[in-house]
Amino acid sequence: MKFGLYVETILKANGWTENRSVDPTPWIQTLNDNGFEVTPDVEAFLKCFGGLQFTPPINPKGKYRPEELSFSPTDPVCEFERVSYWAKKLNEVLCPVGAVFRRATLCIGESGAYYLISDVGVGLPQE
Repeated sequence: MKFGLYVETILKANGWTENRSVDPTPWIQTLNDNGFEVTPDVEAFLKCFGGLQFTPPINPKGKYRPEELSFSPTDPVCEFERVSYWAKKLNEVLCPVGAVFRRATLCIGESGAYYLISDVGVGLPQE
């Protein structure tokens, strides 16, 4: 994956490297046990980022600071029932891969798109 220098610096400061590869088997088992289809994109994401947890710094312009990010589908914030609901509603296979802002579940769809799902709805973070 390619990142801008700012994002890459934050990731590296929190344990990520270009060659990072962790065993995603425990997460995949949990996801499968809860009825989720683990696509190749999900598996690749978990190998690269699985288990990372950190609070990003305030952005360079000082206007935004996200809360804690957790790249673990077993994070307590991940709401499997809500993800299943939105998967049906969107007619898209969704799989949770982490938590954002301590209140939203980060998912990857079968199409490879990323989704944020929370109690206020669903959004596409790349938009």
